[in-house]
Amino acid sequence: MSKILFPTDFSSASENAWPTAKAFATFLKRSIEVVHYFHPVTTDVSGVDYNLAKELQDLKEEQMDNYVKALDTEGLDVSSIVQVGFPIQSMVERSKEEEVSLIVMSTQGEQHALDRWLGSVSSELSVKARCPVILVPDGKHSNSFKNVLYATSHESLDVGSIRRLQNLIQQLGAAIHFLYVAPDDTNRESLSSQLLDTLFTDGEPNFSFTIEILEQEDVIEGINKYVKENHIDLSVMYNVSRSWWKSLVHRSMSKRMAFNTQTPLLVMHQDDMHLDKE
Repeated sequence: MSKILFPTDFSSASENAWPTAKAFATFLKRSIEVVHYFHPVTTDVSGVDYNLAKELQDLKEEQMDNYVKALDTEGLDVSSIVQVGFPIQSMVERSKEEEVSLIVMSTQGEQHALDRWLGSVSSELSVKARCPVILVPDGKHSNSFKNVLYATSHESLDVGSIRRLQNLIQQLGAAIHFLYVAPDDTNRESLSSQLLDTLFTDGEPNFSFTIEILEQEDVIEGINKYVKENHIDLSVMYNVSRSWWKSLVHRSMSKRMAFNTQTPLLVMHQDDMHLDKE
């Protein structure tokens, strides 16, 4: 069975993403593996202190047991794992596994240091993971997905992306809102026609959809305004180029997008493993 990875630092803030992970596990018929990676204990002289490392491992496993017991796991197949390792590298490697189809995690921690840790890990994972990643802002979790926003541009709207999105939408039972981010001088009629041609390539779509063209100087403000006015439950970014998403994530505007969105954000790359695999 394919699984969803749920990284945690054991904070209540990281737990904020659990309803979203549970909802996707239910809709997609996936198991969930709660994961925690921590750095080994070292000394200045001899390197790893194995006694301290064993004590820390035992403490972390106890924390994990208590954390999982506090989660609402009814109806789910949930497992957990605690391992020594660097969070980003470890989860990127896990994302390459055939059985891992999705990572769901919060973008904020409970304390300032944890906030930096989770923010760093989640943004890097959205670039490097080989499977789709859902970033859940603090207080913005969802457990139903009736309206999904697909923020697109010319390069990210192709038949392949539509097919992947269609598979997801069918499983969620959602309506899709195509929000095309365009320059001010864009020919709206020509752009709408292009969108429709792509949507109908394989025949009439079997999901409800609307098309809107965003012409606003502050793109993020425009997207967030649309999300609020149209009761969007999930936003999707599909990226043809990882280098483009990487540059976006590392700019201040992108951080506002990833961490100040009004809804969970699903980041998908063209070369990801498919979310709809069995």
